[in-house]
Amino acid sequence: MTDERLGDERPRVLVADDDADLRQYVLGVLGERYRTEAVPDGAAALASALAQAPDLILTGLMLPRLDGFGLLTALRADPRTRGVAVIMLSARAGADNLVEGLRRGADDFLVHPFSAGELLARVTIHV
Repeated sequence: MTDERLGDERPRVLVADDDADLRQYVLGVLGERYRTEAVPDGAAALASALAQAPDLILTGLMLPRLDGFGLLTALRADPRTRGVAVIMLSARAGADNLVEGLRRGADDFLVHPFSAGELLARVTIHV
């Protein structure tokens, strides 16, 4: 988590995934370089992003309450979040999901399992 009162100016990354282990892994990898926040579903991610737009959102596809595609569509429709970089995460390596994510405005797509190095490289490219 972050405490902006302390003047932490690192880029902010919002992680939305229903898998607690994956959220913790991503937070562990990104925590030193980025201010991070993790939420378990798409509706919580949208609420957080609208309250304070992050620099980047990592979102799973299969989320409760609002799936990753629905989240992406809502983010792109709102002027406050239209320009936020979004990387979609999925265990499904199918080309259909990749194409659909990119068609809806995702900036990148990362299939897990992925390495810490690949995650850091992709986040760094888009922040």
